[in-house]
Amino acid sequence: MTPAQPMAPRATGVPAQGRSRVVGALVFAAPWTLYLPLGMQYAAYLGLGLAATAALHGAGRLAQVPRQPLFVAVVAFWGWLAVSVAWSTAGRGDLVAHLWTYSLLLWAVPIALAVDADDARRALRHFVVASTFVGAVWIAHATGALAAFDGALPFVGADGNRRIAISLLLALGAALGALFALDAAAPRTRGAWALAALVCAAGLALQDRRSGMVTLPAMLLVFAVARQPTWPRRAGVAVAVAAAVGVAWLPLDGVRGRFAEGVAELRAYRADDDVATSWGMRLRMVQVTAGMV
Repeated sequence: MTPAQPMAPRATGVPAQGRSRVVGALVFAAPWTLYLPLGMQYAAYLGLGLAATAALHGAGRLAQVPRQPLFVAVVAFWGWLAVSVAWSTAGRGDLVAHLWTYSLLLWAVPIALAVDADDARRALRHFVVASTFVGAVWIAHATGALAAFDGALPFVGADGNRRIAISLLLALGAALGALFALDAAAPRTRGAWALAALVCAAGLALQDRRSGMVTLPAMLLVFAVARQPTWPRRAGVAVAVAAAVGVAWLPLDGVRGRFAEGVAELRAYRADDDVATSWGMRLRMVQVTAGMV
């Protein structure tokens, strides 16, 4: 190739003639299922994985999957978990569920290879829109306007780990919305994405789970700093994110109360006693893991 010849862009996704309409439909439907019951999430994800695998097979690219470094890493990780079954005292049903859950990671690589880059970007936008809808529902729910519909809103009644997962999804929706706002060229589009990010963040605060509240500032910092070309600008963005968190912290009594509760749990923790608190259990996990290492 001579210097005068432009380099052709690297092909991504399955060629147009080999693409599956099912893959195209599911890649946009999947983001909307993330806040729905788990069975719908499984159906969309596994359906997308199977359709992606079939599309890659039809395009003659299925052999590329085992050569992907991420696929090799996930297989190694899953294989180590399978080996750990040999000394586990868990029941057979728990072991099967354990291996099944982590095997779902294996579908990520064929999906990534089969989905066109433009479709993937649009799917992320669908996810932000879905997260904005959920955030708006949480805002309306906080006013009592949707009390009669709580039973029909699966993400409102979620608790435990499911609610933590929703918290993390809202945090990701807010961070991606902010990223899209930074990338938008038109002022109106930039404002729309910024509003979506604020609605997701408001829903996150009202949803009262600390996991997402900690994750959101971290993701905002990573996304913003990654787009800055120089260290002074990165430092400026870091200061701006910290200032925004500080300003948002002051009026949110519920958020401050939740973190004060966590700090109290850490102070009340005793290494030689039973633990029944959220952050206390996390500290116990760190302690036990460090001992095992």
